[in-house]
Amino acid sequence: MPRFYINVRNGMGYSHDAEGRDLPDLETARNEALEGARELMAAELREGRTLRLSDTVEIEDADRRQLLILPFREAVRIEN
Repeated sequence: MPRFYINVRNGMGYSHDAEGRDLPDLETARNEALEGARELMAAELREGRTLRLSDTVEIEDADRRQLLILPFREAVRIEN
């Protein structure tokens, strides 16, 4: 199974995934990254902080090559 690293770049800095995760494919890694973004945004809201939809989750492969950059805005649907 391929290894993926899911890093976060947000207003608090850069969180480097040192261990990575073995996941079946990039689509699964993408879904994990989006779920992680949702959890981080929920934690910020509980603490009364403003969301930054331009923060990103970055996925790298086992060789640490960047595969995807996902803005937090892709993790939510904003309705009026």
